Amino acid sequence: MATWKRHAGAVLLTGAATALVTGIGAGAAVAVDSTFTVTPGGAIAVASRSVVLADGATGTMLSCTSSSGGGGLNGTSPPTGILGTITTLTLTGCTGPQGQAFTITLDRFPFYLGAKTYNAATGVTHGIIYKAHGEVSGPGCTATLAGPPDTQGGIRAARFKFTYGNSSGKLKLLNDPGWLQITNVNGCAGLFNSGATPDPASLTGTYTVSPKQTITSP
Repeated sequence: MATWKRHAGAVLLTGAATALVTGIGAGAAVAVDSTFTVTPGGAIAVASRSVVLADGATGTMLSCTSSSGGGGLNGTSPPTGILGTITTLTLTGCTGPQGQAFTITLDRFPFYLGAKTYNAATGVTHGIIYKAHGEVSGPGCTATLAGPPDTQGGIRAARFKFTYGNSSGKLKLLNDPGWLQITNVNGCAGLFNSGATPDPASLTGTYTVSPKQTITSP
């Protein structure tokens, strides 16, 4: 069972959680050249007024009017560059191209926030959110949000690329199809393809992080 420990305003991974993060680093190639420092760290809340799920094959877009969630950030990243976790993230007010109501449910938490690079001149960190997964449902339509199989054919976990700006305090999910796929499609009237090959997809939105964080490296 994963346990958490607070120290000097930071959330530190211990026990099974540390082992799991180490496994993510090995399997997802998240090795970085230096550590990252997060201030103040600790518990966070995230909120966005607009999030869009886009199918890169059909052009279908599901637009959501709000999204909110929370998690925790480490004070200092381990060698894998994992900054912390997102433990809950909901999307509401989602509609399809004709205004039909859809539900996008993200699940299998926690998701892991991994830093890749930091630009000291701009104060912007580039990173990846790992281990994401979800489900989509609407009128006569269900589908799964997942990612490509790993090298061992294991869980199809998706990834989202992001940037975080120290001055703005905002985390931006980037349009980067390939590591997010729409699969297991049932029905959906052509909004998503139901063939053997999953559709590439992207989830984009800008989240305000509270309290505002400062990420630096080294």
